[in-house]
Amino acid sequence: MPTPRWGFGTASAPCPPGQTGTCVYTVDGRGGAGFNVLGTVESYNAASNAWTTLPTLPTARSHLAAAVMQCPPGQGAMCVYATGGSSPTGLHSAVDALDPPLDSAGR
Repeated sequence: MPTPRWGFGTASAPCPPGQTGTCVYTVDGRGGAGFNVLGTVESYNAASNAWTTLPTLPTARSHLAAAVMQCPPGQGAMCVYATGGSSPTGLHSAVDALDPPLDSAGR
């Protein structure tokens, strides 16, 4: 994993552009000096044994849940969703979505 971290969410979904198959996604978490909250999203493709850094989600947090399900209308087929979690400012109720085939993130 390019960014060492803990307290991250993980899910599997279709790989981002330029890759084929299913990838494992790591979302946010804590790491670095002072265990800062990270806004980092990375995917791992087992077929190529390669990690890819993706766009950050709008809400950086740790101790979140990640799941995969159908994207909102107008986006791709399957999205990685990040829900809940915490940061130094408190608990989060936001739900953010990453559309891996379109390589885009939003709320």
